[in-house]
Amino acid sequence: MIKTINIDTLTWFDKNNGVTYFSSLITTDINTGKGKQYRLPFQSGYGSHDYYEALRLLADKGVVRSYNSAFKRNRKGTLTIHNTQRPALKREVIAHGKDSILTN
Repeated sequence: MIKTINIDTLTWFDKNNGVTYFSSLITTDINTGKGKQYRLPFQSGYGSHDYYEALRLLADKGVVRSYNSAFKRNRKGTLTIHNTQRPALKREVIAHGKDSILTN
């Protein structure tokens, strides 16, 4: 059972169309040496959308039992979730989201 999830998100705001885009690198159990990394590709969304999509991806990959179980474990303190968002250039956000799975 994983203990930590780190979500590193880059965002870009398209001023012409008024739309925010993001991509994320999700790392589980980074300090244990058994961690895995996943990426969310370039997509539209703002606010906490990256957080929800990251948990959904982890649930789809079987890393967490379900989307809701991750929320419950976070509230109970048995799972720590760190989420950081940083603005970046469009090309950086696109590159950040390349490759769906980095390590097995």
